[in-house]
Amino acid sequence: MSDKSNPVRRRSVLRGIATASALSGVATTVATADGRGAGRPTGREIERALLMTADYMTLHEDNTLSVDDVRARSDGVSPRRVRTATKFETMHNLLIDSLGSAESPSQSDRYRGLQSWFEPYFQLVASGKPRKAIRPETTEAGSALDRDGVGTLDGGCGGTRKDPHNCPGRSVTTDGPWDSQSAVQNALVNKGFHETAGYASGYAGDGRDYTKGVDASGCSSPKFRTHVIIFEDGGDWLYNTQTPEPNPEVLDYVWPTVTWGTYVEWWHTEFC
Repeated sequence: MSDKSNPVRRRSVLRGIATASALSGVATTVATADGRGAGRPTGREIERALLMTADYMTLHEDNTLSVDDVRARSDGVSPRRVRTATKFETMHNLLIDSLGSAESPSQSDRYRGLQSWFEPYFQLVASGKPRKAIRPETTEAGSALDRDGVGTLDGGCGGTRKDPHNCPGRSVTTDGPWDSQSAVQNALVNKGFHETAGYASGYAGDGRDYTKGVDASGCSSPKFRTHVIIFEDGGDWLYNTQTPEPNPEVLDYVWPTVTWGTYVEWWHTEFC
């Protein structure tokens, strides 16, 4: 059962995403997006700016973020805090754009600069001392953050980098065995599974990686999933499962928070 014993090969990852956390080793010497390398605000100052501008943020159905900076300024929000919000908007949308691209956002000087600028904020999040959730206003389809009634400053559905969702064990199915890979695939499809999207799979293109959305941690499907890996053992075909885990097919559903994508990437590559 080689797939079970190789954690690197069997781990589903989000290809092309750079971890948006200080814990990922982002360099602190990269210049900021507006050319300034010094005088960055503290993590608490960034947090205050994001909280003060949260009512002017909209998380859309395609998971892009927009900030109504004109309305924020007219309502008296300070220009410095508005600039922080628009920087956050740019960093977030660069990440979203990269999900469907072969180019990692870490290859962009602009993205790396924004990560470096927000590093004190990510350190604050990792310390477990953030004050409250960022809550963007509702979109036409309803609030992406409040829809499930659970939100956090970094993460979502009750999980953060400081207190992440549990890493479930992987177990071999008691069904089967089957005599071919295609027979296992058919059985999984009949159970409601689908082949995992290539950008979210460590086995893209070989038909062994399957996903089924599930409800978990107070959030509705498919923000979490049951993950299946098909494998061959002595001529028998079987599969193992891991459930529930944050679903890395982040292009296919509305996020519960604006930071869900980077949290899911971190959970799969750094935690579980």
